[in-house]
Amino acid sequence: KLIVAGDKTGTVKVFDYQSKSLLRQLRRHNAAVRATNWSCDGLNIVSGSDDKKVLRWDLATEEVLWSSKSHH
Repeated sequence: KLIVAGDKTGTVKVFDYQSKSLLRQLRRHNAAVRATNWSCDGLNIVSGSDDKKVLRWDLATEEVLWSSKSHH
């Protein structure tokens, strides 16, 4: 089981529930991360930040799959 949390530096952190060890640090936000959540399948993370961006992350690759600020 994993826990996801954001911090004031803009980093999204993923921890192992049992050992409390830090497994991932996802850095793409430029301001405090205020909200995090898992996708329904548990493979992606969604994060919201004071930088006015919402990001969807692939947990395995640590890549951003979608950004609310994308101009594609």
